[in-house]
Amino acid sequence: MNQLYAFKTNFLNPEKSDSKAKDNHFGHSTRNICFQWLDGQRAFYNYAFLVSVKLETSNKNINSLSIYFTSDTVVLEGYHLNILFDLFLFHFPKIISQEDHRYFKQDKKDYYITSIEIKG
Repeated sequence: MNQLYAFKTNFLNPEKSDSKAKDNHFGHSTRNICFQWLDGQRAFYNYAFLVSVKLETSNKNINSLSIYFTSDTVVLEGYHLNILFDLFLFHFPKIISQEDHRYFKQDKKDYYITSIEIKG
């Protein structure tokens, strides 16, 4: 049985497909990014509508990251956002969560989001 035939039969016979992907619905190829606020609000956008990302650094440690989608612009403020900018190059971020600025530690090496704003 050649590889192309085996590939096609997986779609024709759903019982032969990967049961793990079927059970928890992680087998899809849709690429979304979800933003979560401190108060529990959430919003998601599809990476297909991502136009560009712009990193703005200032004299302080706080950076700004503008994420331009076709419908809205999401502006993130926080620390070490250059790391997040690099991750956006490859569409890696899945969930971006806002965190309280009072708990930021200067020795933290990962990005830290203190503000999420959606501009329409």
